[in-house]
Amino acid sequence: MLLRQLFNHPTFSYTYLLADPMSSEGVLIDPVKGRLRDYVHLFNELGLTAVAALDTHFHDDQISGMGVLNELWGCAAIAGAPNDMPGLTRVVEDGDTIQIGGLQLKAIHTPGHTDDSYCFLIDQPGKSAVFTGDTMLVRTVGLSNQSSSNPRLHYDSLYNVLAQLPDNTLVYPGRDFKGWPLSTIGEEKEFNPYLQASDVNEFLEIKARQKPADIKPLVKVEEDEDEASLLADARTVSAKPAIKSTDALIAEVDAESIIEAISPEPAAGSVDMDFYLPDETQSADSAAPEKQTDSGDALNNRKSAESGSTDDSAAPLDDSLNMPSWR
Repeated sequence: MLLRQLFNHPTFSYTYLLADPMSSEGVLIDPVKGRLRDYVHLFNELGLTAVAALDTHFHDDQISGMGVLNELWGCAAIAGAPNDMPGLTRVVEDGDTIQIGGLQLKAIHTPGHTDDSYCFLIDQPGKSAVFTGDTMLVRTVGLSNQSSSNPRLHYDSLYNVLAQLPDNTLVYPGRDFKGWPLSTIGEEKEFNPYLQASDVNEFLEIKARQKPADIKPLVKVEEDEDEASLLADARTVSAKPAIKSTDALIAEVDAESIIEAISPEPAAGSVDMDFYLPDETQSADSAAPEKQTDSGDALNNRKSAESGSTDDSAAPLDDSLNMPSWR
């Protein structure tokens, strides 16, 4: 199994490339439209053929790359039910599988953050991993700020679905705000504060204290880009990238280090990196964050949710039902 974790800095989100080296078939999970050239370059370097692009759920702050990838490569564009997005070539339901050469991804419906939230499980001997989107992150969970968010369903998805997977199952989250790109189900059951509730009511109290406003200085909503230009640019990427000399590579690394060194640091106190932890300063019965309405309605034109609201503080991520048997 070949796996690459690709970071999209503006939204602190991950795209995953998963491939079967034997067949050279690969998929992209949660691709971003603006990174099309990068995906083409990577697939060419690794000698892979894309058979599918899939989203774990609708994203309100970034524009899905499924549509442009389908147009460029003819690969399947897949998302989970319920879903009426135009341009999809397949809508999966709970338990459905997606074939990638000799590998199989199993779709697991995990509503809560959004009603169309899905996790994708690859279960191989000694190599089980789940791609959790925004349903479960490392030491936190997605917010309840979407029009279809449902904290009770989020609870059920966390405690009665994901927490029932083997403890050694690797967790690959959809976002990362702390530099924690990987975990396991066992770690999250032990250390994730949202997985410590004794029942659904306690979970709802903890969830109500989540602090979406703290994400505002961090996440940048991505602007849509001209599709024709993106496709034209992607088609210029050579199928056989030129091999650079060692001196040239060293020069590039040095240049990147210099840029990194002179980049200004964020203003002190401008970002609370624990924004997904419950706010202990609020009362347990404080109201949950107001839901934000998704505004994107087309596969290739997924823009940020602006829905006429003047409050743009809520960031993209969301939420949870029954008592967990593992507690």
